[in-house]
Amino acid sequence: MRKHSLVKFLKNISLALVIAIVPQSAIANGFTQNAAGVKSFVFVNLPASVPTSMRIVGWPRDIVARPNACGLTVIAPSTGATISEITFPAASSVEFASLPVQTIPTCSAGVLAEPRTANFRTATGSVVLVSQSAGLPIRVIQEITRTLKANACGMARLAPPRQTFPNGWWFEGSSFVAAGQTLFADDLLGIQEKSICRKVGNQFLRYIPLVP
Repeated sequence: MRKHSLVKFLKNISLALVIAIVPQSAIANGFTQNAAGVKSFVFVNLPASVPTSMRIVGWPRDIVARPNACGLTVIAPSTGATISEITFPAASSVEFASLPVQTIPTCSAGVLAEPRTANFRTATGSVVLVSQSAGLPIRVIQEITRTLKANACGMARLAPPRQTFPNGWWFEGSSFVAAGQTLFADDLLGIQEKSICRKVGNQFLRYIPLVP
């Protein structure tokens, strides 16, 4: 056997051996991190090359307070999402379920048609903050569904949303539900995903390199 053929043979053997030890029961292996330190989660064993629906509990959206002329800041959920919590820097959070349900009064010449002295929520799922300062950073914690499309090896990456909230990281308290499994972000951060998708013969296979 010629030298280059032997090298190729040994390489394929190595790939096959490593593939055999990759766990196949879970749909996530951990996270990746780019040069800027931004972490993304990697999900595996998904249906190859097709979309998979994933429910994310704890998906944040960073905004700033923009009160109207009557001092009400109306925060509507993202499309298809439900709000679970509102948080502020160096302040207590607001639990959605604990807020009373009220209507938003009309505002005329800086005066509300009905008084509102405390935060409340609406029947349509919005949160209304009373007397917040304009420009105050607000993190809206939501439950939302995202669609991930895996590659030919059944791997998909979930990048973090754009965030501006100081001293906060998006995955805190997050969990992911897909394919009948629930995965917790804090647990996944203990493992850095190093799998690689390669085509071997006519098959695409996921493996972990022998040399990091």
